[in-house]
Amino acid sequence: MLKTNSPMIIMTEEELRQIISMAAAQAAEEVIKRLPSSCSTPRPPHVTQVQACEMLGMSHPTVRKMIRTGKIKLNDAGLIPIVEIDRVLQPRNA
Repeated sequence: MLKTNSPMIIMTEEELRQIISMAAAQAAEEVIKRLPSSCSTPRPPHVTQVQACEMLGMSHPTVRKMIRTGKIKLNDAGLIPIVEIDRVLQPRNA
């Protein structure tokens, strides 16, 4: 028998699925909020530093520092590939 000092929450599998679904929808909404306002579907393959700041929710000096230190890589035209934005947005433990 499981002994614990914290209260136990009992729910059905369907209730758990609903909670997970709601959490996933909220996460998707947060990512969509970070897309630049000029972004249309499909996403552009590359973005400017200003667009990257909006998408990442970071200041321009922070993004410039990440570029300077190699945490974000630029393409030959000086733009940021969208895959770099996706990589930075991924959870660290994914």
